[in-house]
Amino acid sequence: MYKPRRKRIYLAAAFRRQTELRAIRERLIESGFDVLASWLDEDPKTDGKLTRVESNRAIDLSVFEIIRASIFVCFIDPKDSGRGGHQVEFGYAWAKGKVLISVGSAERNVFHEMYKVRQYATVEDFLQNAQLWKNYLPPLV
Repeated sequence: MYKPRRKRIYLAAAFRRQTELRAIRERLIESGFDVLASWLDEDPKTDGKLTRVESNRAIDLSVFEIIRASIFVCFIDPKDSGRGGHQVEFGYAWAKGKVLISVGSAERNVFHEMYKVRQYATVEDFLQNAQLWKNYLPPLV
């Protein structure tokens, strides 16, 4: 019997939003998606501050997950501090031709304003729409 492959989504956000994104990951998994975002399982006590070796391992894993994903979702907030690794990941996903989704205020970065980027103002808007396109994601026109 044919079983369609589940869509793979990579979730990117500021590390301080880790708890919020864990809940979003669970909702997406319940909806039938494979969610790639191993950074969500890092010890929150580190606050994303790792040694150089740990950082390079995390980067390699993130790059591998972005490559495997077909959809890249970036949760943005104009109040995010300057660390912004998720913005670098966004650029990498764009360069790799991934389906790009921006959740939150697009004012922080001009690249979130590209026509290629699907924009959702709120997390709930994003999750409701995700239900509609888990098996088919229509192209942007």
